[in-house]
Amino acid sequence: DAFARAPPPLRAVIAPSILSADFARLGAESMRMLDEGADSLHLDLMDGHFVDNLTIGPPVVAAVRRHVGERAVLDCHCMVSEPLKWVRALADAGATAMTFHAEAVADDELAAACRTVRA
Repeated sequence: DAFARAPPPLRAVIAPSILSADFARLGAESMRMLDEGADSLHLDLMDGHFVDNLTIGPPVVAAVRRHVGERAVLDCHCMVSEPLKWVRALADAGATAMTFHAEAVADDELAAACRTVRA
């Protein structure tokens, strides 16, 4: 019957963006989000080229990592023109995941870019 083949229920993952946090209290705000039940923290990185805004970079990722320790996944959403420039710096800063926009990478380099981020 159709119900026997139904996929398992989805689990919601709560990942608040620190972009809306009080930057003067970023460590405390990050911990508060985790204490309230967040599964991970979403960090929006913008370079002022791919999108008009300029936001945080690897130093802020490192600061958040120091405050939350290994307790949280730090999911870095890179709205940047050259995402591969950021991979090593974000990994060194403690990023757990990196999301980038496919249109920021040449079509013939997309598969290699994905392999680089995964490594």
